[in-house]
Amino acid sequence: MRIVKIILLTGLIFGISGCGPTARADQVSSPALSPVPTLSLQAETPDETAEASIAEVPNDGYYHGAQPVLILMYHYVREMAPADDVIGRGLTVTPATFERHLQQLLAAGYQTVTPQTLRSGTLPPKPVIITIDDGYSDAYSQAFPILQKFGSQAVFYVITNRVGQDGFMSWPQIQEMAAYGMTFGSHTLDHVDLTETALSPERLNGELVKSKQVLDGQLGRPVTDFCYPSGQYNDATIAAVRSAGYLSATTVVGRTAKAGDNWLTLPRVRTEESTDLPKLLK
Repeated sequence: MRIVKIILLTGLIFGISGCGPTARADQVSSPALSPVPTLSLQAETPDETAEASIAEVPNDGYYHGAQPVLILMYHYVREMAPADDVIGRGLTVTPATFERHLQQLLAAGYQTVTPQTLRSGTLPPKPVIITIDDGYSDAYSQAFPILQKFGSQAVFYVITNRVGQDGFMSWPQIQEMAAYGMTFGSHTLDHVDLTETALSPERLNGELVKSKQVLDGQLGRPVTDFCYPSGQYNDATIAAVRSAGYLSATTVVGRTAKAGDNWLTLPRVRTEESTDLPKLLK
């Protein structure tokens, strides 16, 4: 029960990817979940959490930590899509593989942390940030119970106008996950390419500001994390993301984050069903 209390406390202190296909998983009703983790790939300790809530982005806007930070990118956590759904298969990791990845991280000594903790500068020896994009329903029905089992955290980037639609999470599910200690960030209102030249400044601003306002209201706390749809960004979008009030943003640049990386263009390593995670951890 001590771990449960730590995770619940983290949820009270803290408040969502790459590209997403049109195919969607079936909406799943709320499963019966046990909040007692059986293993301990744990989130940060209460002391680290307190420091993370105080210390935010350095004034120069860059990560200065000595440790490289692995940020993993997931989309669907579900049974594998049909063979003719090439895009869907590329974005899918089965629940068994997702669980195995967490076990491998645990065995290698990694601890899940949040972007807030990364910005605080107070990190465990082997930090990892797990991100899950788009807000599909299996994030709640499949990924969330596995994360609970290991006492782990993840960041879920939500396309706010799709919340509650078929194949996507509902607001009550998102609120339940946030209360347990999961972090949520914006993935815009509609998953549009923010670098598109035909996109007006008003539309760009709305995709960033309005999605944040919706998340702030639904979660009852400021949302500070963002993910560029399809990983597309340029100088103008970075400036707009900063102006909208986000403190960190992730891309699809496939490498480990390191000192000198801009907080608003953090790289991530994309995972697939065939990903050899132990090889990435060497």
